Amino acid sequence: MNHFKISTRVTALASLMSLLLLAIGSLGLWGIGRSNDALHSMYEDNLAVTGEVTQIQALLLRNRLAIAIALITPDPAISQASAAEVEGNIASITRIWDAYMARTHQPEEARLAQNFAENRKRFVQEGLRPTIAALRANDLATAARLVSTAIRPLYAPVGADIDALVKLQFDEGRKAYAANDARYALVRNVAWAAIAAGLLFAGLFAAALVRGISRSLGVAIGA
Repeated sequence: MNHFKISTRVTALASLMSLLLLAIGSLGLWGIGRSNDALHSMYEDNLAVTGEVTQIQALLLRNRLAIAIALITPDPAISQASAAEVEGNIASITRIWDAYMARTHQPEEARLAQNFAENRKRFVQEGLRPTIAALRANDLATAARLVSTAIRPLYAPVGADIDALVKLQFDEGRKAYAANDARYALVRNVAWAAIAAGLLFAGLFAAALVRGISRSLGVAIGA
């Protein structure tokens, strides 16, 4: 280092420190960008989907409640209202489900979705539709029989499938959070290591620079 001029040494130190700051800043920006991407993905792939699935879950329960109300309230107006509500909920579930299926799904989620679609189709065709017809005809005896022989047994796999889909969304969200947390820890540790290494290098470089300057001044004074 003593072979270089003082100005060259100072310039080299400043350049190296600037490069270090640039590297740390770039690392920080990369980490921020990745965190932003992770948050966006968590919203699109987990929170929004969870909202859709839980909405379907609630509508499925509303259907069963509407039918139960019709059966315990022997009033033709109530039967008609319950039938209309169930019919409307079926359409709403189909609309929400179509939006859900338009998204990209992981293999496990796709498998659960396929199971739900198949089980729900049978539940609607063999359970809900005949019950709606019975309610509109104010045939509560037939509606009650269908609840026992069709709706309850056919709903079991549908309910299990929708519960599994809800659980999957929470599990995937937890995994995404863990991955983002690990990425943050990595960026933080690398940044601290780079700062420590930079400070150590700057200290050693500065000490060598001071010794070089002192030696040069000593030679100049001695001359």
